[in-house]
Amino acid sequence: MVKERERNIVPVPNRARSRLAIISRALLHLALTYGRRKRPANPRRILVAHHLLLGDTLMLTPLLAKLRERFPDAEIVMTVPKAIEPLYRQHPYGVIAWPFDPRDPQTIGDMFRQAGFDVAIVPGDNRHSWLAAALRSHWIVAHAADKPAY
Repeated sequence: MVKERERNIVPVPNRARSRLAIISRALLHLALTYGRRKRPANPRRILVAHHLLLGDTLMLTPLLAKLRERFPDAEIVMTVPKAIEPLYRQHPYGVIAWPFDPRDPQTIGDMFRQAGFDVAIVPGDNRHSWLAAALRSHWIVAHAADKPAY
């Protein structure tokens, strides 16, 4: 009887747990800052939030260089797929790479403990604006008129 009951329990997949954690934190942050967000003049912490493939990630290098040029004293953090993180261990342009896998709650939990950004840039896919909001980014820059409009 107990074994029968155990078989009927369906575990929540990691991806669903990760999404729930991100969206719930994002909604809380957005609710707490509604109407009080403004573009910072001189950001001290900048997030580049994405989960792109290797070629697309490497194509972000000019963006990182420009961010470093415009904000030389800012801490710049970029989320990267776990497999790509070793390429950024030498901190090109002073960028800190955070390994990120949307299916791995551990990588997301590590990021939550270091949250709090002045500006977040979301290249590629706007759905990562939820991650930027969950990481308490005060100003999020993403694609206009993206469909669906995350």
